[in-house]
Amino acid sequence: MFEMTSFLADSWDKKTVDRFIDNVHDTVNLLAEFPYMGRMANEKLGVRAIVIKPYTRVYYTVTPSEVIF
Repeated sequence: MFEMTSFLADSWDKKTVDRFIDNVHDTVNLLAEFPYMGRMANEKLGVRAIVIKPYTRVYYTVTPSEVIF
């Protein structure tokens, strides 16, 4: 997460970075509780996706014991 924050800080102001990171955390926490809420992005590979912001998605896979980002 630190690398992502540093990368974003090069282009965005602190308030925007903080808001984006909060959105990522909120989305990941929701996925931990409701792992099937994202749409199936690649059924063959079992990859799901959820939109955080326009043009920004988290891709992940659900296994019986965990959610893998």
